[in-house]
Amino acid sequence: MTFSYIVKALLAYLLIKKIKASGKIAEYLKYGKPVLVNDLPSLVELVEKYKIGVVIQDPSNSNEIELAIGQILKSYDWYSNNAKLCYDAEFDFTKNVELILSEINSLVGCPNMS
Repeated sequence: MTFSYIVKALLAYLLIKKIKASGKIAEYLKYGKPVLVNDLPSLVELVEKYKIGVVIQDPSNSNEIELAIGQILKSYDWYSNNAKLCYDAEFDFTKNVELILSEINSLVGCPNMS
């Protein structure tokens, strides 16, 4: 196994860990789109920390979804701004590359690659 392969595998792992999903939510946030999310710990954490949307307890409950959408629409600009701030803080690769490189360095015991 080459060093390059190890670095690529670790980078992929760290990016997936950081994004916490397929990357769709990061894209929504990048463009200031508030989100409705299922009650999953990593998503709840983001919603509560940044106030980027509403957590849905029962995705099959149309009344709950309707109320959540109404809540977002009442303060859409606020949620939208929070979404962009969340993206910048949590998902913007250019701002997080040093953190990721540092994490890789600590895992493989290499000198600073940045």
